[in-house]
Amino acid sequence: MSFLSVEFAVIFSIVLGLKILLKNDFRKQQWLIFIASICIYAMWNIALCAVLFLVIGVAYLSVKKNKIQIGLFLCVFVLLFFKYINQISAFISNINGKSEVVMFVFPLGLSFYIFRAISYIADVHNGKLETKSLLEVAVYISFFPQIISGPIMKARDFFVGLYSESSVINKCNVLYGAQMFLVGVLKKRVLADRLAVCVDAVYAAPMAYSSWSVILAVISYALQLYLDFSGYSDMSIGICKILGYDVKPNFNMPYLAHNPTEFWKRWHISFSEWLMEYVYIPLGGSRCKLERNYFNLFITMVIGGIWHGATWNFVLWGAYHGVGLIIHKIWIRLKCNLVQIRGTRSKNIWDILSIILTFVFSAVGWVLFRVQSISTVKNILWKCVNFSDGIRYNYVYSYIAIFVVLVISILSYVRNSSNGFILKLDIRKPLCLFVFFMILFVAMIFTFDGNNVFIYANF
Repeated sequence: MSFLSVEFAVIFSIVLGLKILLKNDFRKQQWLIFIASICIYAMWNIALCAVLFLVIGVAYLSVKKNKIQIGLFLCVFVLLFFKYINQISAFISNINGKSEVVMFVFPLGLSFYIFRAISYIADVHNGKLETKSLLEVAVYISFFPQIISGPIMKARDFFVGLYSESSVINKCNVLYGAQMFLVGVLKKRVLADRLAVCVDAVYAAPMAYSSWSVILAVISYALQLYLDFSGYSDMSIGICKILGYDVKPNFNMPYLAHNPTEFWKRWHISFSEWLMEYVYIPLGGSRCKLERNYFNLFITMVIGGIWHGATWNFVLWGAYHGVGLIIHKIWIRLKCNLVQIRGTRSKNIWDILSIILTFVFSAVGWVLFRVQSISTVKNILWKCVNFSDGIRYNYVYSYIAIFVVLVISILSYVRNSSNGFILKLDIRKPLCLFVFFMILFVAMIFTFDGNNVFIYANF
């Protein structure tokens, strides 16, 4: 169920009203949140609630019975089963010469709530969290503002907020959360969904378009993915804030990153931190020989790619970023020994050049991320560099989105040390109230009425 649907608005309004009535009765609030989460999930596919209940049960029992390794294995098995069962089924059918293939529906948000289950098991095992009741575990794993596409809160962080005095609903949190939600709507419905028109058209037949049109589509997809996913994250964080729960930002101007390492500290931050704590560090992290450190980085990013999907393009995308991180590590060592940047002007020029190169690096990676056919990836990248002619598709909303992101990026770079802005208007002031309603007006007038499915809902 989408955050932008009428059904969600109705259920959320009921939850908000009941949570206000329950005040500091945390246990009843937990039952309220859990029931709402299951109702919202069941409205998408009631049968697949069984998978959600299975994962909750595995997480709870594996900790209670001290069967940590079995719990982790079962969580990973469930994820891989649904990720790869259709490919395996198709392969077996081809071998047997059968035309009919049994297809399994991929449970909505499976990747995200599996990661939450693993976080709970690992945090308790590592002594970072006390064992929780079945209801508490169920609330954490099924938490409705985050079950579909995150952010992936670590278990210990979630439970701190669950019992915090600040979790009581108040006017300040409601106004702040509503503003965050509205910004997310602007990103998603006004910009990202319109960019999809250009991206879908060009990526469907890249060889038919001119080089500039393909370059524009590649840039548009980089912006579409960012605006779509960060828009979802803003909506999710805004909903949590309205309910009284604090969640850290999931994006921080990733296209202002100076290198691949910084990019992953700014992009899908909760996912990056999850990979760091539960994959990279257990592999040995950086406290090992240099070659082993490079291997750990590479494997971590490949696992991150596999988490996104079962096709080879995601594996290659993860490997691509793994190699990028390794090259950056090597460059740091060479730079310390060979390169000396002196003077403010030289530093600024180097900073801008680094940002541009990192954006190009990530944009090329997004081609791998979106396109499953390797030949199509080659065609798109070749079109970007051969300056050939073809259909000229100058999509006006691509230029508008580029302009908006560029202006905000420049302001962030100059005035906010490359960090993002957080909208926090005091609507008691006439000017702030006017700005709020202008943003709301823009969201209503320029919203795109086409497909509004969030990209990361497929993962």
